[in-house]
Amino acid sequence: MNKVYFRMAKLPETLNQRDDDRTEEEIIKAYLKLTVVQSWEETLTDDGDYQTSNAEFKIPAMAPGSYV
Repeated sequence: MNKVYFRMAKLPETLNQRDDDRTEEEIIKAYLKLTVVQSWEETLTDDGDYQTSNAEFKIPAMAPGSYV
């Protein structure tokens, strides 16, 4: 794997404060229906050593709010 793809959607208050018994799959489906406000991709370095690695990415500046 040498690329990571990101997309962010603003979380409406109605979904953010919802307290119900939805399954994880139902929650993910609801998130995927949200309008994407930012998307980008990052390239990972390939050390070729097959060891566990960590990476940090800068997230673009966004307006205040809750995002998924």
